[in-house]
Amino acid sequence: MSQYLNIFLKSDGKFIPIGDYSRSTYLYDEFHAPFEKICEYKSEGLRDIGVRLESRANDTEKYIQELESLITLIPKFQGQEMEEKVSAILDYKSQIEEEKEELKTLHSQISVCYFLASVAEDYVPVYAGVEIADPTDQDVI
Repeated sequence: MSQYLNIFLKSDGKFIPIGDYSRSTYLYDEFHAPFEKICEYKSEGLRDIGVRLESRANDTEKYIQELESLITLIPKFQGQEMEEKVSAILDYKSQIEEEKEELKTLHSQISVCYFLASVAEDYVPVYAGVEIADPTDQDVI
């Protein structure tokens, strides 16, 4: 069973759920949220998470460029059959497509971080926890 990062806004004394992210997401990794409890995330901390995710996105973009460069070199390889070259090119292209999907996911989660940061900046508290669906003030650490 997968665990989820649950994100809430607090308004009028109530915690309003605004999103949940599975354990396989970047946000789950970066939030380091408590289990079955919640804690408040300030604007600066949320922006820091966004910056770390942007760094990952930049690394992914560089990796995609490296793969694309390798593809241009494959036809020049000596001593390999055309089938092997074509297979290698197709493998790299497939890997590039997977990385581009990851990049889309990263950009989406970066946007979430910056959105939450601006919400927190406007004095609407942002809270998060793992595996907590209906928190109360007693769940805040």
